[in-house]
Amino acid sequence: MRSTIPKESWLRAMNNKRLIIDRFEGEFAVMDYGGTMFNLPRELLPPTAKEGDVLILQLSIDNATTQERREHIRRLMDRLWE
Repeated sequence: MRSTIPKESWLRAMNNKRLIIDRFEGEFAVMDYGGTMFNLPRELLPPTAKEGDVLILQLSIDNATTQERREHIRRLMDRLWE
């Protein structure tokens, strides 16, 4: 099935997921995300990443681990309020 999202919207969404490595400072990469600068641990980057590289940000939710954490917190809270 083809997407019904207008091309301009699709391009804008794709551009919003791109990060640029501005520079490295010690163990951190200084990232540029649409003009917002932030530090990211260098160990999270591909080993061959270098200044000026454009990275594509892809995130997903780990549902199993999320559920495990929720259950663990619920058990801690249950013990606290016994």
